[in-house]
Amino acid sequence: MPEIFGWRPLAEPKGTLSHRGLKAKFGDGYTQIAGDGINTKSESWALEFRGRAVQIRLIRDFLDRHGSSKSFTWTPPLGQPGQYTAGEYQLTPHGGGGPLRRYTIAVTFTEFNRP
Repeated sequence: MPEIFGWRPLAEPKGTLSHRGLKAKFGDGYTQIAGDGINTKSESWALEFRGRAVQIRLIRDFLDRHGSSKSFTWTPPLGQPGQYTAGEYQLTPHGGGGPLRRYTIAVTFTEFNRP
């Protein structure tokens, strides 16, 4: 059973929803359009998380455990729980050093549809 990603991102995450289809144009001006597969809709979400080193390290460790090949469960805004992957992330330190230093981790979750 996939792990659940339960951290809350910063406000205003950006989601991209797309519908995959196939299009064929014929010589007489006729165009035929059909859905590409059984899961034609896919989502990706650009997310940011900000916090102290302890909090951000937990998120980073979760992402590292899953890499780009192991899915996890996440619930997007206005959506239902689904399977997502995240292969790449950016880590930004803020301010000086020490245990109170804050970090931002930015990552994109991509919906993973099983056949």
